[in-house]
Amino acid sequence: MKIEELRIPAPWGHIAVKTWNEPSSEAILVTHGYMDNVASFDNLLPLLPKQFYYICFDLPGHGLSDHFPKGTFLMTLDYLLVFKIMVDYFKRDSYIFLGHSYGAQIGILFSQLYPDYIKKIIVLDTISFKPINFFLSLEVGMDLILNEKQRKVYSFEEAVNKITQNRAFGKVDKKSAENLAKRSLEKISENQYVFRMDPRLKERINPTWEFDYVKQTHLKFPVKCQGVFIFFNESPFHRIFKLIYEHLRDRGFEIHHLDGNHDYHITHPEVVVPIITEFLLRRHKL
Repeated sequence: MKIEELRIPAPWGHIAVKTWNEPSSEAILVTHGYMDNVASFDNLLPLLPKQFYYICFDLPGHGLSDHFPKGTFLMTLDYLLVFKIMVDYFKRDSYIFLGHSYGAQIGILFSQLYPDYIKKIIVLDTISFKPINFFLSLEVGMDLILNEKQRKVYSFEEAVNKITQNRAFGKVDKKSAENLAKRSLEKISENQYVFRMDPRLKERINPTWEFDYVKQTHLKFPVKCQGVFIFFNESPFHRIFKLIYEHLRDRGFEIHHLDGNHDYHITHPEVVVPIITEFLLRRHKL
C-alpha cells in the first residue's frame, strides 16, 4: 500500500493526515478514538481491500494535529468542523466512513448533518455521545483551561507502558502502543518525552444529557445511509447499544457482537476484516 503523510490547513493550524493507496480510488474517511491517533489503524488497513483510498486523520489535540485554540472549552461539536474540512479538501461527491469509539460518534453525527456526503458507515465499538453531568463538565473544563499544569516527562519506554496500562475499556500490545506513542509524543531531550495531547480532552463537553434525548434525536434525524456496527463483548458499549441503536435493525443496519475488548481491532484486526471487507465489496456482487 502506498502511504503518504499530509498536512491539511485549518483555521487554527493544520490537521495531520495519513493516506493509504492511490487518491484516484474511492475514498474512505477513517477516524480514531479518544486519546488515540491514526496509528490505531496501522494493523487493520493493510488487510482491507486495496481498491479504496483510506484517508486517516488525527483529530485536533491528538497525534500530530494542532490543538484547537487555547482559552476555550473543548466542545465535541467543534470536531464536526474537521470532517467538513476533510470532505471539502478532498473534493469527493461522497465518502464511506470508518470510525472507532469517539471518532465514530462524531462521524455518525456528521452523517446525520450531511447525509449526502456519507453513503456508508462502518462503526467499531461505540454508542452515540454519552450523557454527561453537564455542570460538572463545565467546572472541570474551566479548571483545565485556566490552570494548565506542566506536562509530565517520560522516557519512551515509560510512555509506552502508560499507553498499554491506562486504556479505559481495552488493552493494546506493546508494538501497537509503540506506534501510538510515536505519533503522540514530543521529544524534549534525549529519551525524554511529553505527550502532545490536549489536556482539555480530559473533560470534553458533549451535546447530550440523557439517553432518551439521544435516542429521540436519532429517531428524528436518522442515519440515512447503509451501515454496519461492530461491538465487542468485553466492552461496556455492547450492553447499552439497545438504548440507542436497536431501531436501526429495522432499517437494514447490520449489528455484530464479537469476542474481544474495546481495542480489539488494533490488536486482532483479522477478527473484523471479513465483516468490513464483505460490506465494502458487496455492491460489486450485485
